[in-house]
Amino acid sequence: MKMEYFLAIPIIVWGLVNFTTYRSVRLLAKPDELLKEAEAIDDEVFLSEKEEFDRWCQSNDFAHEKNFLFYGILNGPPIKCSSWWSSTDKTWALIYVTHMGKNIDFVTTYENGIGVTTASSKDSLTLPSAPNSYIQAFTKTSNDERYALHKHAVASIEKNVKLLKALKNKSFSN
Repeated sequence: MKMEYFLAIPIIVWGLVNFTTYRSVRLLAKPDELLKEAEAIDDEVFLSEKEEFDRWCQSNDFAHEKNFLFYGILNGPPIKCSSWWSSTDKTWALIYVTHMGKNIDFVTTYENGIGVTTASSKDSLTLPSAPNSYIQAFTKTSNDERYALHKHAVASIEKNVKLLKALKNKSFSN
């Protein structure tokens, strides 16, 4: 291989990485534009997954709040999402549906900004998180198992730190 090609490959890769980073930072620098509330989401896969999870949510005292679309993927379709609120446990249940499948998270937030998330995807552990956030992920667990693990984590944190759970209007319902 000629020396010019040998040097050109790293320069091209460097340029692509920097361009992608630049576009990602520009996209994520506008968080208000990443989530859009949606009255209805017309997607058979999403509706099927949402309906199944809605049955679980209703049987566990969660009430449906809203659907929304997340536009955080470069050049990709939005992630289809829906949220439920438990006024009993002051916890959110969220479903995210993409072409790769579904993920279900349980999220409890506190007035001082601390948050506890229990996710169904190990990838959630690689995403940026707010300071004072606790994230745990359990793959291949049922919603019942994952929710029990979430409640256990919440109880452990509340035992060690004096916290007040945030009101509903301070989280996903904005």
